[in-house]
Amino acid sequence: MKAERVPRGQVAGKEKLQPYITTEVAEAARNAVVATTPYEGGYQSLSDLIEDAIREKLTRLERKFNEGEPFAQRPRKKIRTGRPPAR
Repeated sequence: MKAERVPRGQVAGKEKLQPYITTEVAEAARNAVVATTPYEGGYQSLSDLIEDAIREKLTRLERKFNEGEPFAQRPRKKIRTGRPPAR
């Protein structure tokens, strides 16, 4: 069985996600990756840190709002994208 080729600039089994976060949080995350890389259990990349943080938060949300079960699959295109509305 031949493995599928991954298009250049993509990672197998991963999806690019581009949320906007504050500069303060972004810098703190980058600092944490650099500081923890040399240690066992540290982070080797910003993507690893972000994915781990999202997984931890999802677990808490599932416990709080869905009796610990994964949330149901949403209908496609139901999440607002782009710039947030002006306030």
